[in-house]
Amino acid sequence: MSWLLASWRGILFRIFGLLLLLFLFDGPFFLADLLVPVAKPETVLGWIGLGHATYPPGFDPTRPWHLAQLAALGILLGGSMLALWWRPASKPRLLQYFVAGMLAIAVTIALSEPQFATFSLVFGVGAPVLLVALYPGRLRSLVSFLPELPFSRPLLTLSLLVLIGIGFDILRQLPRLADAGPDLAIALAVVMAASKRPGWRPLGIITGLSLCHAGLAAIALARQPGSWGLFGGSLALAGGLAFIAITLREWQTAGAVSQKREWA
Repeated sequence: MSWLLASWRGILFRIFGLLLLLFLFDGPFFLADLLVPVAKPETVLGWIGLGHATYPPGFDPTRPWHLAQLAALGILLGGSMLALWWRPASKPRLLQYFVAGMLAIAVTIALSEPQFATFSLVFGVGAPVLLVALYPGRLRSLVSFLPELPFSRPLLTLSLLVLIGIGFDILRQLPRLADAGPDLAIALAVVMAASKRPGWRPLGIITGLSLCHAGLAAIALARQPGSWGLFGGSLALAGGLAFIAITLREWQTAGAVSQKREWA
């Protein structure tokens, strides 16, 4: 009976996660966000026949850097939820991150956009609570923060450097807190990936991809208001590639150690 209940919870968890992704990231507009570094949003929407469509809230083609930030946020949240489709019970860190990221975005929107405060808080709290209730793994794993493996000095050092850069950008955007939401999401991802709870490996890869996209966008949109510029974008791109490389190296090392233990 417990196995059947877990199976149904897993199915409902995946279905709700997919619906949540479709709600958060309207496909055509998210595609336009992703391609901002190489094409104008209107051009991308024109390719798919939506050049004159009504833009959804938050989609402003006159602010391409803001759209690129939303794409980086989408890579983090969307990538985490997609990674949870395969064996979600073994990746509690991904769900922990998704919940924390949703809450952080909801709070920043509520503080900077009072007209959306009620909806953002209800949605930002209600959706994660339902996801946690449907989680097919042990709920105890979602409140545990003990590392799965010993901390990695290279990963911790890189995470600290990324956090310093993100911190400066958050301080720069304090007058408009909503624009700092993607920065907060990246900062959370860096910290949670470095702590090596189960699920840290895919989160580390997703974090690196998000940093790479933000870095490329900053380089391509160096003159846009709010952009990290050529220097900041180069650092973000290098940091993203380094995050992926170190995560893969630590992943391989952890697998070798686990195999030795099994043989022993």
